[in-house]
Amino acid sequence: MRNGERSWMWLLNTKMNEQNTNIKKEVLANNTELQTASSSSLFAAKPKTMWGKISNILVEILAPLIWIYVFVKIFVFDIDNYLVNRFFPSFASVLDFKFLILLGLLALILVTVKNKTFLKNFFYVLFYPLILILFGIPYFIFKQRSWVLAFAFINSVITFFRTFKFNVVILAVYLITFVLSVYSSNHSILWGTTGILILVLTILYVRKFLAVFQPSMVFKTYLKFFPAIRKAVPTSFALDPTIKSLPIESLDTKQKDALITNLQQSVLYNRACLFVSKKLQIYQNSKLNYLSYSISLILLIVATVLTFGVVNFALFKIDHSLFAFSQYPITFDFFYYSFSNLFHAPPNFISAISPLSQGSIIVETIFEFLLLGLLISLFFSVKNEKYSVELNEVVKGLSSEGDSMESFIKEEYKLGTLKDAINRLIEAKAGLIRVVLWFTKNID
Repeated sequence: MRNGERSWMWLLNTKMNEQNTNIKKEVLANNTELQTASSSSLFAAKPKTMWGKISNILVEILAPLIWIYVFVKIFVFDIDNYLVNRFFPSFASVLDFKFLILLGLLALILVTVKNKTFLKNFFYVLFYPLILILFGIPYFIFKQRSWVLAFAFINSVITFFRTFKFNVVILAVYLITFVLSVYSSNHSILWGTTGILILVLTILYVRKFLAVFQPSMVFKTYLKFFPAIRKAVPTSFALDPTIKSLPIESLDTKQKDALITNLQQSVLYNRACLFVSKKLQIYQNSKLNYLSYSISLILLIVATVLTFGVVNFALFKIDHSLFAFSQYPITFDFFYYSFSNLFHAPPNFISAISPLSQGSIIVETIFEFLLLGLLISLFFSVKNEKYSVELNEVVKGLSSEGDSMESFIKEEYKLGTLKDAINRLIEAKAGLIRVVLWFTKNID
């Protein structure tokens, strides 16, 4: 940073400190009043007991475990029967009374725990995936104070909502056919669900290959977002024509407030464009996009294993003679069989012995080669080069938009530089001047 810019930032901070002196005094006074009132308040926060802390830790551990159990129980195999029969075979008959046991545990919890605590923990576990995505991950990123992670999360959110309809439809079709394949014994249904599952998996692979060569929807969103705001509310940035030609000294209080408000929004727009542009450039240099590629490939691998696991299980239910097995296989064995075939390590307790079941292995091998092709295109030349070019265009586009707003401010408000605009906001004690200065500090 040049000496002139340092002096200017020092001047801004000095003026800002002067502006905040009275505010700090008011805040301290208010805090003192709140502390005094809280000591006698019926709703004052009480320090957590040791049991309360232990309870919170247990809920944090149990919430993900319960959701993992539910997922495995519904979509993979009967995990509780498997564990009991494997490690506690003498208690296998107890599972017949599973509902009564769970009802008894619920009654015991209700007796020993306050209603408020129970309801809070119950809804926390019930909505744990949403809480984790909407609050847990953003809070973790906030604690890390990393804009690289923040933009990685923002990009994921943009991608999700841009493909929301497709994601919901595909997920619904996949889960319905998956569950029908696992629990149905009707041959017609099993044949139909098998074809649909392979079709859905094919669509996922095709979309992923198309994404390698198509422009990124995320980057398009950045380029459209700021200009859309400027176009949607142009009056929020421009001066009222009735006061545009008047000297500021002749304006009344209402007119001055309107001028400062619009100037503040114009400066904020400029600062936000340049801020996002700079942070995206840092995000590009971090190479965190490789993590996104890795996650997408891992999800495709999981989808492939699950799909062919349930396809082979459906074929087995249609005709046991399609497979040779040393022991009668359970549902989980077919997922293990699918995973092993994908990585060319077939298990020895089950094997395909007919053209139909062997054809399933051939199709899975084709998807394996498609995965390899995606790996090469994502991590090497094609996708990586396209990603860099597109992100550079976004950075340049946002910088250009910020510069365009700066020129607009100079012309519209008859100011020499953007520094003059910020100085005027400081002198007027604009409500969002702290945000403006924070953006400015993180841009320079």
